[in-house]
Amino acid sequence: MKNIILMLFLLINFVSLAQNEIEETTLVEPNFSSESVTINDSSDIMIFKGKVSFKSDLMNLTRAEKIVYNKKTNRLVAYGVNEFTFDGKVQISRNNKNKILKYTIGERTAYVE
Repeated sequence: MKNIILMLFLLINFVSLAQNEIEETTLVEPNFSSESVTINDSSDIMIFKGKVSFKSDLMNLTRAEKIVYNKKTNRLVAYGVNEFTFDGKVQISRNNKNKILKYTIGERTAYVE
């Protein structure tokens, strides 16, 4: 009798665990806007200049002077950065003389110089 109750209990727990849905996350393409853009097809490098804005899943950057984006590596370097949000938190680069931000899209770390 104990074995039957134990088997019934294990079966109910197994069925309840099997019904949990796995949430899929998809990487949203980054969105850029600027006054001008230069695209080098052979190296997959894009250079955005003039009031550049960038938005991805984790980062939102507005009014940078220039962004150089490498499509092959998903890495960008932004110049003239004053303020940006990263994972919903406002980050201000006050003490940085160069105001350069380096970021690889999809990662949870950005470097400010």
